[in-house]
Amino acid sequence: MLDHLGLHAASLRLERAVETVLAQGRVLTPDLGGTASTLELAAAVEAAAVDSATVEQPAAVEAAAGEAVAGAGD
Repeated sequence: MLDHLGLHAASLRLERAVETVLAQGRVLTPDLGGTASTLELAAAVEAAAVDSATVEQPAAVEAAAGEAVAGAGD
């Protein structure tokens, strides 16, 4: 849905967060072999997405700063 709305970065971040939580295997609902509730799984995915955004943000800031410095010499 996010891709359809043109929110490609958010879509990718959410997909990676789901993959991360499932790969860790600590927070799984009964249908996936765990005991967590849907709310607990959603909270884990949200936390993974927020962690991902926090890690990605400094790189984006550095890239923007580099573009500003490069453009300053024009």
